[in-house]
Amino acid sequence: MASTFKETKLWVRVKHWLDTYKDISDLIIDNKGVLLYVRKGELMADTEHEVDVEEFMLLMGELRNHTIEDEGTEKFSVDAALSLDGHRFRAALYRYMKGYRVVLRPFASNIPDPTTINMPDQLLDVGGTLDRGLVLVCGPTGAGKTTTLASFLKWRGGRRKEHIITLEDPIEYIYPDNTPALYSQREIGTHVESFANGLRAALRQRPHVIMVGEIRDQITAEVALQAAETGHLVLASFHTGTPEEAVQRYLQLIPESRQEFTRAILATSLEMVICQKLITLPSGSRFAIHEVMKRTPAVSNCVRKGNWTGMRQQIALGKTQGQQDFKLSLENAKTKKLIDDATLQKWLPLVSAQNAGD
Repeated sequence: MASTFKETKLWVRVKHWLDTYKDISDLIIDNKGVLLYVRKGELMADTEHEVDVEEFMLLMGELRNHTIEDEGTEKFSVDAALSLDGHRFRAALYRYMKGYRVVLRPFASNIPDPTTINMPDQLLDVGGTLDRGLVLVCGPTGAGKTTTLASFLKWRGGRRKEHIITLEDPIEYIYPDNTPALYSQREIGTHVESFANGLRAALRQRPHVIMVGEIRDQITAEVALQAAETGHLVLASFHTGTPEEAVQRYLQLIPESRQEFTRAILATSLEMVICQKLITLPSGSRFAIHEVMKRTPAVSNCVRKGNWTGMRQQIALGKTQGQQDFKLSLENAKTKKLIDDATLQKWLPLVSAQNAGD
């Protein structure tokens, strides 16, 4: 009988899938005997291995340093980083009606170059010289926000001698040491209690750049804006689909009595909002497209007045000023021969319909 999870047949099977298919995004392990994996966005079952209780308990043992929070009568999931035999995962352990499940999301071992993930040119054009302000990278869960932020920070860190502090939940990518920049990676729950506490502390740690894994509450939103206003470059992720939704969501975190004041600060400090989504190519692989809203006098005026319709108009019509909607992103990808005409024709009606409904 195995004494550790790494000695189990289940771990051998998991490694087999990871080594065979490099495009597996998630593995789902059930204490009732089910092993599933997600490949190219589709859920598939491993019919050749049945998880037994002992194996599952050993996997839970690997998460022994993380306790399931008890809130009233319900027990919720834990979210943690897990390292096994050189493989790193985001591990989510949760209880459901029939028992327990663990979802393992493999972390990529290398941070991709911006050119390989179709990073918006607008971010690279200003990102190397921008010294202050707020940049939001938005999209649904699984849209690649963390990868975009990591790729940008590695790219920037290779060009500038500065201190970059990241607040992550959990740490996914490991930044290199042999760069001009100094990286201080801090994990929520391991190195610091919360995003808000980490952000407050960061202001005393002489950063040039601060990356906030997610802005979830009023304090984090207000301190991030304060940091951006007082001479730091702050990058953060947000779970919204469009730039105007991001601004509205940000303001929803702020008390009503401070709305006008906050809009005025956002109008001058919000440098860029990038929203991304992944589309599926004929090969089954996924490709990122983006909306980009850059700060211009017209955009700042819309933010200050809360003019969301005007903001959408600026994004749709401001190509010469660096604005970009999903439609233009698709057309640019076709021009660069990153996607074919069939993909363009498939997705254009979908993104056009979305923008028309915003």
